[in-house]
This record gives sequence, C-alpha cells and structure tokens, in this order.
Amino acid sequence: MKQCVYVVCALHDVMIAIIAKKRISFSTKKTQRRQRDLQFRANRQQNCRNGFYTRNPATSKTSCFAAAGGYYAAVAGTTSLWNGK
Repeated sequence: MKQCVYVVCALHDVMIAIIAKKRISFSTKKTQRRQRDLQFRANRQQNCRNGFYTRNPATSKTSCFAAAGGYYAAVAGTTSLWNGK
C-alpha cells in the first residue's frame, strides 16, 4: 500500500503546485484545490477497493478506508489554511 499512497500523494502535490502557479483568482485556486483534494480522497479509496491494503497483512480494508479518511482530513485542513502560493 505504501507505494500507492506515495504515488497518490505525489500526484496531489504536483497538482497543487500547478494550481499555485496559475494566474487566476485566489477563490478559483481554492475551488480547484478543493476539487483536487476530493480527487485525492477518491484515489485513496480506489486503492482500498482494489485491495492494495493486502500487501500488509496487519491491515484490513476497513483500516485502509479509515487511513484514506485521515489523509483526506489532513489535506482538507491544509487547504483551508492555504494562501494560494
């Protein structure tokens, strides 16, 4: 699961960097970032549905979804504080 987590996180980070560089209003940047956050959550949940959690026998599908929710909560919290740069 770790590799999939890293890929999903890296993709999210790249998308945020692209949004930050755009010459658009701050409110549009925030809207686009929230959309990316939702896509991040969907990607993490898709990893759980596809069974990537099974690479670590100590984890379960339920804990995978819980972790996905935790990651999304952290990302969404950061977005609320984001200054667009």
